Amino acid sequence: MGALKWHQIEEADREEFKEEMKEMIDSYPDLSYFGWDYAGSKLLNFEEKRAELYDKVEEVRIVMNYLAFFPAPKGKKGFGSYGFKHSVERWAKQVYGEHQYIGNGSGILGALIAGYLPKRSKESPNCGFKKFVWEGGDHAIHQ
Repeated sequence: MGALKWHQIEEADREEFKEEMKEMIDSYPDLSYFGWDYAGSKLLNFEEKRAELYDKVEEVRIVMNYLAFFPAPKGKKGFGSYGFKHSVERWAKQVYGEHQYIGNGSGILGALIAGYLPKRSKESPNCGFKKFVWEGGDHAIHQ
């Protein structure tokens, strides 16, 4: 992550958190609200969907709250972004009382900010994430 530590995410105001998101989005130019741009992609309006991701502050906060409660289980090598977004949606419905849509790109972005490393596919907007390690209560860069 950039300037914010994991435990500071919930405390950050909207603009501070949005700046954290912008730094991460800018470091991945092929990430959009729908996920990754990929070879053979027919994703229309990629630039529009990329721009949309910058405004998904609440979705990304929900993702990061989910990860605070449910980090990758021990013994599991990782998880996929599309199934992950659905897990977050199911959890968020229980917590917030109504369905909370989470875009694939919002799920990916939240995991990236939290310190997960993506395992990209050349043929899909989805990705896998490598298991993280803990270091002093904050997420560390993965091995």
